[in-house]
Amino acid sequence: MTPLLDAPDRPTHLRFAAGGRAFDLPIDEAGEVVVPPTLVARVPRTRAPILGAANVRGRVIVLVDLAGLAGLAASAPDPASRRAVLLEGTALALMVDEVTGFSAAASEDAECLGAADLLARVERLLHPAPPALRYLSPPSDPLPPEPTWPSAS
Repeated sequence: MTPLLDAPDRPTHLRFAAGGRAFDLPIDEAGEVVVPPTLVARVPRTRAPILGAANVRGRVIVLVDLAGLAGLAASAPDPASRRAVLLEGTALALMVDEVTGFSAAASEDAECLGAADLLARVERLLHPAPPALRYLSPPSDPLPPEPTWPSAS
């Protein structure tokens, strides 16, 4: 008998849906799937896909709406099917509309995600790049004159 871990058709990806699209995440990058926390603290100065911070079994995690992160329109999933997919070795969880199961390989009809790419996207939301320079050439309007201070005499 072949052990499950050595079976050629053993699951390698977790499949879930968000914003009307299917996604695959390698099993070794998925920590666990949990019912979304009911108490989520909003984090000031964060952008829309970041839903907030929550406590999951004593760990503070950042909840991110996967549909928003992927640039998809928000859907109205059944609240009973909504899940948080925790990424292994991180404090990040993806809010998804539903977990649909496992697959033995990444599917062509689903976008394959990687934890490193997801973390980079969230990092860019938390720490955006500095604004571009306003002027690449001198402005056409002259600068105002330097202020003059009365002399101390």
